[in-house]
Amino acid sequence: IMMSNAVTPILKKAAIILPGHEGSHNSMLIQGILDTLTFPEYFVSTFFVKSRDAENAALEHCRRSGYSGIILFPVNFEFYSDVILELSVSRFPIVLVDRKFPGINVPSVTTDNIYGSLQAVKHLISMGHKNIGYIASSTEKEQVSNLRFEGYRDAMLINGLDVQAYFDFKKNI
Repeated sequence: IMMSNAVTPILKKAAIILPGHEGSHNSMLIQGILDTLTFPEYFVSTFFVKSRDAENAALEHCRRSGYSGIILFPVNFEFYSDVILELSVSRFPIVLVDRKFPGINVPSVTTDNIYGSLQAVKHLISMGHKNIGYIASSTEKEQVSNLRFEGYRDAMLINGLDVQAYFDFKKNI
């Protein structure tokens, strides 16, 4: 019988909770996380949710099941749930992806949507385009769309061009 003096590492469970939409954005996000939280040190579970209730159920499951932390891309862009607030207050390790909730102290990793949009519009202007519109697939109240519209508007105004009204193609189909 051979005995090993190797210490079995403590496995840390981490959760990724994402909105239930398909696409390369989610795939790249998951791959980036998995490149960082590698097995066998981390065991990563991915939850795809389509509603606030499903998101809350996944958050509760992770809290009750001994997860070390949660990476959350919230389903609802404007309002946080009581579960997210409770996790924050209890100092449970949670990081938001591409969202910030004013009034609660939860770390987040976000895109600079204003700067990105501003640079895209400046590029179009440098190519000679002048009649540039802003089209989005979500409501005006949605945080990311508002920030991108702000970058669009700033680039247009800086260059003395007319700002077109926000166009939500989902509402106008």
